[in-house]
Amino acid sequence: MNELRHKPKENFTSYVKEGFNESFASDEFKPKLLSGEIEAARVNNVCMYTTHCIKDNKNIDEKEGAIIITNFRLSFLCIESEAEELSAYQKNTFLGKYDVSLLNIDKIYQVTDKKKRVVNPQSKNSSEIEAARVNNVCMYTTHCIKDNKNIDEKEGAIIITNFRLSFLCIESEAEELSAYQKNTFLGKYDVSLLNIDKIYQVTDKKKRVVNPQSKNSSKIEIIKIVCKNFRIFTFGFRKAGVGKGKYVADALVKFAFPAKHSLLFLYNYKEKYYHSSRSVCMFNKKCDWANELKRCGAESGWRVFSKDNMEVSSTLPMHYVIPKHLTDIEYLNNSKSFRNCRCAIWVWSIQNAALVRMAELNPEIASSTIENTMLEHVRRCDPSKKPIHLMELTKLLPSIQDVNLSYLNLRKLCIPENDREFMVSNLNAGDQEQTHDSFSSFQQQDSRFHSLLDKTYWLLYVSVCLKNSVEAAKMLISGRTVVLQEISGRDMCSVISSLVQLLLDNSFRTITGFQTLIQKEWVNLGHPFSDRIGHIYNGNSIERSPLFLLFLDCVWQLLQQFPEEFEFSETFLTSLWDSVFLPVFDTFMFNSETERQIAQLNDRIILRPVWDWGEQFSDRDIALFSNPLYKKPPDTGHALEKKLRLPPTAFRLPCIDNLKESNNLAMHHPSETIASALRPSTKTTDSQQQNTASTAFLEPQCTVRDMEIWHQCYFRWIPFLEIKNGGYPQVDLFNRSVLNNISKLMKVINTGTMTASNENILLGGANSEENLLNKEAANANEDLDGVKIPVINSFFPFTSNVSNNEELLDILVTNGEFLPDGSILDSASLNY
Repeated sequence: MNELRHKPKENFTSYVKEGFNESFASDEFKPKLLSGEIEAARVNNVCMYTTHCIKDNKNIDEKEGAIIITNFRLSFLCIESEAEELSAYQKNTFLGKYDVSLLNIDKIYQVTDKKKRVVNPQSKNSSEIEAARVNNVCMYTTHCIKDNKNIDEKEGAIIITNFRLSFLCIESEAEELSAYQKNTFLGKYDVSLLNIDKIYQVTDKKKRVVNPQSKNSSKIEIIKIVCKNFRIFTFGFRKAGVGKGKYVADALVKFAFPAKHSLLFLYNYKEKYYHSSRSVCMFNKKCDWANELKRCGAESGWRVFSKDNMEVSSTLPMHYVIPKHLTDIEYLNNSKSFRNCRCAIWVWSIQNAALVRMAELNPEIASSTIENTMLEHVRRCDPSKKPIHLMELTKLLPSIQDVNLSYLNLRKLCIPENDREFMVSNLNAGDQEQTHDSFSSFQQQDSRFHSLLDKTYWLLYVSVCLKNSVEAAKMLISGRTVVLQEISGRDMCSVISSLVQLLLDNSFRTITGFQTLIQKEWVNLGHPFSDRIGHIYNGNSIERSPLFLLFLDCVWQLLQQFPEEFEFSETFLTSLWDSVFLPVFDTFMFNSETERQIAQLNDRIILRPVWDWGEQFSDRDIALFSNPLYKKPPDTGHALEKKLRLPPTAFRLPCIDNLKESNNLAMHHPSETIASALRPSTKTTDSQQQNTASTAFLEPQCTVRDMEIWHQCYFRWIPFLEIKNGGYPQVDLFNRSVLNNISKLMKVINTGTMTASNENILLGGANSEENLLNKEAANANEDLDGVKIPVINSFFPFTSNVSNNEELLDILVTNGEFLPDGSILDSASLNY
């Protein structure tokens, strides 16, 4: 209910009915818009109370119609035709009988639960503004086709705001379907406008692209939306009324393709942020880089350089690391010869070998003398003066245009419009007739799909990135400094540099460490996220290239080959990719730190890093970010003894006293150097002990045949590819259930309190023969100890499917408490 008070004493109240529908065509009640007047919002089936006389708690007189808001006025169009005698009133050329100029509005009040409060630009609901709404829209939720009809479709309303497209389903869904990843900012059928890449309109069975340059048809039957994260939406307007498809298409064009960065929702979202993600190092302070230098033991050859002032055109951060023996003036003079002034930026070290990023020389400089001089300066930073290893990434890796083309081909392969298209398109013409007749056709289809996948070159590019990262890592282990050079020093340098550090430094394999790595290599050092992801529409896609997705895919490959080495899960990586398109967070919105600082200074944006996952997800969803197979580096001796010390009242498990003697509990010293961690155990020198970045080298298999397709990220929106009650998530949930049991037993040890459920876990293995017999009679989702595992599907948690929410919640909540302190491979938990 909204009450509007005008400067004159006239006032009226309108009420929006629940469950309203646009039964009458909007065109019938369309006001005559003035030249330059633009409709911003329309709501039908609104009641306006024209008389304040109350009888039996009811308004005596009310009128039903539509509210239309433009950039000039608020207009109420009444459905009922009024008697002619009512026409004798002053008629204004610009305003109707129930119109009011927006400048005439003084106060707006909203009434919720009988509570009245003022609505103003500072109120909480002012950030997101509704731009369009259409009811009676059909959303085709399943791509499975039978007899040329969609098997499943949902009816509801489309709402478009300056932040998202939202579909509100009329039918209420069963409660058990609520076990999917829930985002605070996006509903189940919502999509951020920044996530929209392509919009197609279908008119008379003809498909055409919708963009700011095109004029949309008034007879649009279907709108198809292709998202950057491989999701696809299909909406039908057959029941919505004439012109509704065009209305939605026009609104999407206006808000989904911003022409300026300042038009992003980020600039409007002014909710306060209280900085709860302090554990992630942001690398925006001088001390952050100084601490990293100290951690890597590189202080003897390198130092932190700080700019005197912020340069508007600079893509470099305020603080970064340069050769120690160069003065500020010498370094700046040399850097002018390189693109974006990026020459010799240190990012990481192992012993005396450094990992350095560098751009290419400016095109007008033909001589390589300056480049060779800078490489010599880099070599001098190594006390041993070993020859450096220069990796020219422009020659070794695909261009950003090649990566973008590969991504588009991969996305086209992974978003078929229906199951028939997916099956037939992956078969040769001669095999199509046998599609439903023989099992061999499915084998042929599978082979054909992998052939098409190879032609996208995506897995080849992933393979090449990993291969070059391994080469760089081996060079660093051998003691040689590695310089990564590319055109701008902001693209593939970020990919390879990050991968090298993941291969060599296990501190970056934790959740916090990985986020810190991205903050350092991608955000602070200026990867152009806005250009590469395509946040701004400029009609030219030459700058677009999802290199960050390529990097995440490389990390996912490492996670498959070394599941016990990473604290984070694939769900964390997938959710991170989805977060790139949320303009609530500033992390992935800008091309450089300079742009971010200017926006904060001039537009007063609220800096809200994406790393505060509690802003987006519940504790249950965040628990899925942790990997139950992660094997923590062992604790130090003092910490381990403290951890194993039992309280006097604790219930003692069998063989608990033998824990300290276990060979698996080898002591790990924080002063161990990177080199000693990679070689056989030897006595370290004092200089080696200065390097506290302990690592263990991961050497993955890098050939294309060793690469896998990232099913969760690329296939999760294809319903007919989902495995019901199966897939890897079911295995992952079993591992989490084991952790759940371990956590409960640990509480027994610490408190001495034994519950019936804990006793069942503890004594469940006493009679193995009986358990085996029970297993044969038990359900498929029940383990030997009688512990039931909720049944989920292969794309969980991105699809709604679970048999028992309470059991799932118990497993995930307990995991959320336990995972930071251990894992399923923690020897202190399992090896007695």
